[in-house]
Amino acid sequence: MRAKGSRGGRLSPAEERNQSGGPSHLPLRLQGGPLENSWMSLEWTETKSLASKELRRVPHSQGLYRLLDLAEARLLYIGETKNLRNRLTAHQRSYGEKRGVEFSYVSLRDSIRDYQPRELENDLLGGYYSSTESTPLDQFGKSPCSGKAKMALEKMARRSDCRDGLLEPSAIVKPK
Repeated sequence: MRAKGSRGGRLSPAEERNQSGGPSHLPLRLQGGPLENSWMSLEWTETKSLASKELRRVPHSQGLYRLLDLAEARLLYIGETKNLRNRLTAHQRSYGEKRGVEFSYVSLRDSIRDYQPRELENDLLGGYYSSTESTPLDQFGKSPCSGKAKMALEKMARRSDCRDGLLEPSAIVKPK
């Protein structure tokens, strides 16, 4: 798309297939709040302290995860990874025990295509932005989203739309 001078937006009917070689994952449904276990129609695990030994129980599978500050009732970070335990352990080292950070995750099937977890992560970010008009606190560094990242999200939101409560794959939408 960059060679054509355009980026983002919907694929035309002639371009139905994902350029990575396969179909996009079904869009996530806007449902619940970002701190709920059914947010975006996914079945999130119960939250556990990032500083706890609970990380030993997290699988070495690919998945989506979120870091939360339940005391402040806010989402800190949304991510996708090929190895949940290793990635959450890295976050544990960077956050330490100082902030009371909790985590929750969703394991993904092994049959999911390489690019589809990123689509789902983008849908989660879009769902969060749609409901709060902000990004998770630590998503783009250790401060609220500002500058170029915020302008890019707002530009994407203006170009996107939301039909029947579904986020288009990899789209970020504004609330109506």
